[in-house]
Amino acid sequence: RTRIQKRKRKSVSFYTAFSYAKVLNILHDIIQLKKIKFNHFHKHFKYNNKASKHGIINFV
Repeated sequence: RTRIQKRKRKSVSFYTAFSYAKVLNILHDIIQLKKIKFNHFHKHFKYNNKASKHGIINFV
């Protein structure tokens, strides 16, 4: 019994670590997309009050 439980725990922790890494990867992609979008947006409008309120300027 104990051996099986230990094995299960190991596989679960590995799975959670893998999914966590996946989520981090997705978050990184989203931040990169925001950077690109804001840089493109910044070219057209020198300053936007809404963007600064939401802290999007921090991405640049």
